[in-house]
Amino acid sequence: MRRLKIIWIGGISGVVLGVFLKLTEQITSNRVYTLLLNVDYIPILKDLPLNEFGEFMLHMIVSVILVPVIYVALKQIGHEQNPFAYTLLSSLIGAVIYITTSFSERTPDLLDGTSFLLWVIGHVLFGWVTGFLIAKIVKD
Repeated sequence: MRRLKIIWIGGISGVVLGVFLKLTEQITSNRVYTLLLNVDYIPILKDLPLNEFGEFMLHMIVSVILVPVIYVALKQIGHEQNPFAYTLLSSLIGAVIYITTSFSERTPDLLDGTSFLLWVIGHVLFGWVTGFLIAKIVKD
């Protein structure tokens, strides 16, 4: 039951991140949602005829896999119930993943500070939602 809850939390957090970045891109024209869905640099995936929904589903798969992995990693150090730990880890992961923007012409420039900031804020939100929900819903 705990595993299923954590997977659901990954789905919820993934949707929150996606909606935040989509709205942010629509409001600012910074291509942060495009970056979230970008698979231009991934062998096999780059050759698939994916529309926005298909690309978003790939993002969701990553979210529902990543959240349990982060939970297990934080459990090893006794911080699986600490929302700040999820927020920090998610922010760091987001900052590192931003580098993939250099692999595509469709995504923001690597040195675009505004896009980087919006991207990291989205990942802070992802981490906070994840950590908050785990702390409230997942009990050992």
